[in-house]
Amino acid sequence: MRKLFLFALMAAALLAVLVPAGAYAKEKCCCQKMMMMKEIASEAKITDEQLKMLMEAHMAMHKEMIQTKADLEIKEMELKCQLCQDKPDAKMVTGLVKEIGELKTRKSMTKVQMVLKFKELLTPEQRKALMTIMKTKMEEKKKATPCSMRMHHHLHGAGMTMDTEDESALQSADLQMEDMEETGE
Repeated sequence: MRKLFLFALMAAALLAVLVPAGAYAKEKCCCQKMMMMKEIASEAKITDEQLKMLMEAHMAMHKEMIQTKADLEIKEMELKCQLCQDKPDAKMVTGLVKEIGELKTRKSMTKVQMVLKFKELLTPEQRKALMTIMKTKMEEKKKATPCSMRMHHHLHGAGMTMDTEDESALQSADLQMEDMEETGE
């Protein structure tokens, strides 16, 4: 279970960097990301067909996540409004809590499905090479960008898909993976 979690975390981080930010990114940024993505894929010996399928799967997952997140925010807002009333409708509150739970489950399932697709499309050697390349690129990026600039960049969108929480989780996963390698798990 721990290895699945770590792999899911690394896959999410990888896809956040590999796959273009989408329609909301500027055309120039999208082209730069596409070139970087192809370069990384080439280094990891990922075929054009595999890359195409990864991109399609990520786009579908990203659309699903956007919709689910929006639906979740609306339901949470409705729940807060109900709970702020002097006499909240107990049936409505219960129904909203159940819907929120279903939406959170849908979000988790979407992430798991992406990890499964990622594992299906790439060989173990490609995944290992990709994770090594991504770890190196993220370390280089961190060294090149002062912390305050990264925070500003994340807080203001700028077409990036990885936030500070993702980076912290990735660092934690790296440490856990190092521990697992040392203990032979």
